[in-house]
Amino acid sequence: MMNSNKNKRNRSRRQRGNPLVKLAMQPAYKGQPVIRLQIPSLNYIYTTTASTGVIAQVIQISAAIIVNWSTRFLTWDEYFVVGAEVEFRPVDNLPGIAMVWWDENNSSAPTITDCQERVCSRLPLNNANPKSVTTFKWVPKSTQDLQSYPTTNTAPVFAYLKLFTDNTNFGAPTTATKAMFAQVKLDVVFKGMRTY
Repeated sequence: MMNSNKNKRNRSRRQRGNPLVKLAMQPAYKGQPVIRLQIPSLNYIYTTTASTGVIAQVIQISAAIIVNWSTRFLTWDEYFVVGAEVEFRPVDNLPGIAMVWWDENNSSAPTITDCQERVCSRLPLNNANPKSVTTFKWVPKSTQDLQSYPTTNTAPVFAYLKLFTDNTNFGAPTTATKAMFAQVKLDVVFKGMRTY
């Protein structure tokens, strides 16, 4: 009997989930179902620059990074993003580390100063390291992040994930070398079928 009650409590906790997402998720929209999909983006491979070893990249969390969005998802009226995952994977056995952090406001390319001012995660550029494959997750922080947009509008950007390394500070190679692979998966909710 005790296990049964414990299982019920655990099931109840799992079903509760993120209250912001539950607020936005409704069983129907204009009499039509709601569908939630995890959609992969383009693949990105980042290369160090010759002589300085710099990688200074920004990955935007946006529908614009999804391959063929306009041909695949315009049958829906609107969408909102309820989360994202970005997986980083080194592509070679290289020296050095890369710094990664979330920025919800600034789209500018990262610099060494940014790394020094923020709490960053460190990723080894060595693909032999068991800790080298890392996933970063973003979830909405407020109901404003859950605003719906027409599926024809892929301009909204919800957050930016920044990646930085160089030779002087982080030991990256000083030749043009493919160093890091990244892929984004957007967690998207679609509502309402478009009528033509």
